[in-house]
Amino acid sequence: MNTLRTIARIVSLGGMLSISITVIAAPDYQQTVLEWVYPAGGQRGTTVQVELGGAKGTLKGATGIVVDGPPGITVSDVKADAKGVLRATFRIAADAVPGRRMVRARGGVTGLTNFRLFFVGPIPEYVEAKDNNTPKTAEEIQLPVVVNGRVNPVLDQDCFRFNARKGQKLVAAVLCHWLDAIGYDRANMGFADASLEVLNAQGRVVAQAGDTLGFDPLVQFTVPDDGDYTVRVSGMGYKGFPQMVYRLTVGEVPYPTAIFPAGGKRGETIEIQFSGPNVPPGTRRKIKISNDSFPVQYVSVAGEFGGVSEVPLIRDDLPQRPQLERIAAREKAVSIVPPLTINGRFDALGDDDWFRLPLAAKQQVTLEIMAQRHLRAPVDTLLEVYDSAGKSVAANDDGALFGGECTHDFFAFDSRLEFTAKTAGDYFVRVSEQTGAIGARAVYRLSVFDTVPDFRLFQWPDAVPIWGPGSSTGFPVESHRLGGLKEDIELIVEGLPKGWTGSVIAASNNDYRSPVKSFGQKSLLTITAPTNATPGALAEFRVVGRCRVGEREIIHEAQCLTHYMWQEPNRFRYSPIARAAIAQQHPFRLLAEAREITAKPGGTVEIPIRIEATGEKALDSLRVSVNRARAHFVCSVGPQISLKGIGSFHKVGLTLPADYKPGVYSILVSDAWSSELRKGLPGPCTPLIRLIVKE
Repeated sequence: MNTLRTIARIVSLGGMLSISITVIAAPDYQQTVLEWVYPAGGQRGTTVQVELGGAKGTLKGATGIVVDGPPGITVSDVKADAKGVLRATFRIAADAVPGRRMVRARGGVTGLTNFRLFFVGPIPEYVEAKDNNTPKTAEEIQLPVVVNGRVNPVLDQDCFRFNARKGQKLVAAVLCHWLDAIGYDRANMGFADASLEVLNAQGRVVAQAGDTLGFDPLVQFTVPDDGDYTVRVSGMGYKGFPQMVYRLTVGEVPYPTAIFPAGGKRGETIEIQFSGPNVPPGTRRKIKISNDSFPVQYVSVAGEFGGVSEVPLIRDDLPQRPQLERIAAREKAVSIVPPLTINGRFDALGDDDWFRLPLAAKQQVTLEIMAQRHLRAPVDTLLEVYDSAGKSVAANDDGALFGGECTHDFFAFDSRLEFTAKTAGDYFVRVSEQTGAIGARAVYRLSVFDTVPDFRLFQWPDAVPIWGPGSSTGFPVESHRLGGLKEDIELIVEGLPKGWTGSVIAASNNDYRSPVKSFGQKSLLTITAPTNATPGALAEFRVVGRCRVGEREIIHEAQCLTHYMWQEPNRFRYSPIARAAIAQQHPFRLLAEAREITAKPGGTVEIPIRIEATGEKALDSLRVSVNRARAHFVCSVGPQISLKGIGSFHKVGLTLPADYKPGVYSILVSDAWSSELRKGLPGPCTPLIRLIVKE
């Protein structure tokens, strides 16, 4: 995505217009983000009054709610108030499958929002109802229970009183950070960080926790005496904000926090062992690994408490191998043959894992760790390769590809390296942990496979707004090239309903640069809605990438991402589905009068466009920009251009630099996009135009 560094000019054809209207500007990213769902869950067989909130009028005009995940939730009575808070009634079926759902607001500013999590649980739930800042004003709860609360405003503390018997083994756990609760204003920017205390009737702290599971606290304690106890939830530093929604589980219930093995191969059934507070030793369950492309599924213990706590399980397409018998000496390492994924765990300090890897001369292999990514394991791995004489020949500490900006809480410490054997023989792989983290949660997955040309794709947002029927909108796709791939990647929008149109482009190898941290190669694709589309309509789609290396065809579907934080880098979560949504109507449409233009380096090309009014009033002026994505966020080519006295047909002039490389490029003309995609959600644009640069 190189900058064109062009000079843009406008040649305007057509009559003068005398009627002016206010142009509806595309919203900024903050207006696209659903910031919270409260309460964030409910018990099976109950009815829950739910609120959804965003910033800057995100949900004004919203008329519906979309719930993705297992069936069992019926939504009714949806209504947005003047401040943009959306309220609805969730009726949860008695036989609804426990676990997470993905909730989105439909309609409003952008047609469809990102998702936020809502949990269906098996035990009674309580919603914070009054001022409960002190133990004296604590709300009464009955165990076991899940308390739905919110730490807001600053200095807020939530206290809940319960009665317990001596000898009870209780769990008190907050789910907040893992709900992606996050502050958006400058005073509270960043992930929510809660603290948890348990006080006796005299006000003395008998148990407390801070960062147990990420920033989420968890305590397990044995009740010392019969009587009343109070659990208190606070924000670290006494911060509080509307988005700091939490779920507090209290009771003598199993609360799994880890599983082993931590993943499996798609389509297979594996037996996993659960660990965590109040989970009986040896608790096991057979799990069928789903065949869908989503890389993570969530599992819980069986029985009446299934769904109280979920643990991520990773799925891939490689043969699986459980952790081998602990081999602490290189000389005794057991042989492994790629491709395969090994499930490992650090059980004691200095508990390194050794594997023997026979390789042919010049054989290339990739070794990749998944631990912090998706599994949220609290480990920092070091990956090393030694030759048969014990000499270190390769090593990596933090080299995992993140993909799609940042799809994890932080830049992960997972390891990754590509290694080429100079000579045939046995090589030895050591996986070690560098922080001292040990135990049931200190798991990792080591994947070993032959290094071949390949790629990965990420697409966002998973809810693409189309600014009215007949309009086009653009969105970025990020590609990461692996194994020395040099071929161009064809990117195509597939799966749209009849009448909708998606674009096709080539992500050129000439534009590619090796990813810096999480940033790969950006490309812009567009979707055009039919002129008879209904406002509020949704259209599912997917982005597929294809390229051919010799006789081998590589095909991958882009992982779509839901956007929940704008900054450097953008922050996302993996999403199971991508949709385009008909959003608010803008007073115009931008149409491309030519879909292919040819130019020479140093030459000038004219891009014919048509501006079509969508209402009775036309535009007196409009600012437009020529856009082409590049490796980081920048997409605007040259300055924004103001059109005066607009008619229906125009030509946008583009002068190329003399040293511009020959090739095929995709450009579009839009409603004055920001030069950086972070600062503004793309507004109406033309479909993609092929710019062919020849010698």
